[in-house]
Amino acid sequence: MATCEEHPLDVPVVEDPIIGDSTTTYDLLLYIAAGCAALASLLSLLQIFRHATNYTAPLAQKQIIRILFMVPVYSISCALSIHFYSRHVYLAAGYEFYESIAVASFFILMCQEIRPEWSSLRRVFNLLRPKPWFGPLRLIHMCIRRRRSGQPSSGLRWLNIVSLAILQFVVVKFFGALAKIITESRDVYCAESNSTQHASIWIGIVEMASLVVAMLYLLQFYDEIKEPLKEHNPLLKVLSIKAVVFLFYLQSFIFARLTAEDGPLQPTGTLSYPTLAAGIPNLLLCIEMLLVSIVHFWAYPVRPYVIRSHKDSEGQTGSGEETQQSQKDAQRLEVVHQGGILGWKAYVDAIVIADILWGIGQFSYWIFFSRTSTDSARLDDEFAQRNPTIANGGGPFRTDDLKSAMQYV
Repeated sequence: MATCEEHPLDVPVVEDPIIGDSTTTYDLLLYIAAGCAALASLLSLLQIFRHATNYTAPLAQKQIIRILFMVPVYSISCALSIHFYSRHVYLAAGYEFYESIAVASFFILMCQEIRPEWSSLRRVFNLLRPKPWFGPLRLIHMCIRRRRSGQPSSGLRWLNIVSLAILQFVVVKFFGALAKIITESRDVYCAESNSTQHASIWIGIVEMASLVVAMLYLLQFYDEIKEPLKEHNPLLKVLSIKAVVFLFYLQSFIFARLTAEDGPLQPTGTLSYPTLAAGIPNLLLCIEMLLVSIVHFWAYPVRPYVIRSHKDSEGQTGSGEETQQSQKDAQRLEVVHQGGILGWKAYVDAIVIADILWGIGQFSYWIFFSRTSTDSARLDDEFAQRNPTIANGGGPFRTDDLKSAMQYV
């Protein structure tokens, strides 16, 4: 790799004041970004604290806490990237990696809404005839596996493929972040360069390919679960994740072109290059994180996990949706808070990502080393023993409806 020939951001901010005698455009952007980051972080940390102090469903809520924490990580890092603009690559490496943790946590959360244990989840999908691969995924599977049909061979294999295709994003982003830090420290990363002699373009291509694969399979997964999990509002949950990822890469691409040497945005007396290349994009992300932190109150509410007293539940009156929600809340009365004092156990559970690493390793094993047909036959035998009246007849029991499969497991 060749060393960087120039460092466009390694320059001081020299701008004419736009407010008073000293406040420049750069200063104004920094103040607004810091305010948005502080407010967004406060809202998200409040939501995290409420989940941690009502920690009644650890398997699901630790995933929610990880997703909610994406807002402070993103917003604070973006605000710091404006101030330390010449070192933004190191900051970006951190919050871009955390982005993959949030995506993996969302996927695991949706899986746990179906069944909390992987073994039970595999039993459910073994009974399912999943929907055909859509669009690009169908083409990929027809080319790689040489299947003329876009129909997955089995629900169990479908689950293995989808899971690993999403979770691989964590591995790629981790090594991508590590590569960025190493190459930037050796002056061969060159974030503003499009030359193939520098590391940034190659790392970017690999990460983009990984992102596209993960998002396509996440969309396929959502399409399969959206109806059975309708009451959990999966659409708002998936949009709050995909919007952050999409906007980040879209804005990065747009501003990289606008601030290029021959681009339409060039420094002026009141706009320096650091303001254009680092200030404005990161400010937009801070504002967007503030909006996302508000959306999270509806996407990941605390109410389903709050322990209510019998008296409170019996005293609630209402009709329709309110009464139905009260009944669901009443079902959780026997569940106890498991977060410890001020929810410290919840924070520890969220920090330790052993479940994500286990998922990566386990699904890799199931795809590359385990025989899906053997696993499916074993699960069919177990199903036949539990449900002899349903399983009798020619061939194993299968259904096109995920909700029906969930009822039998």
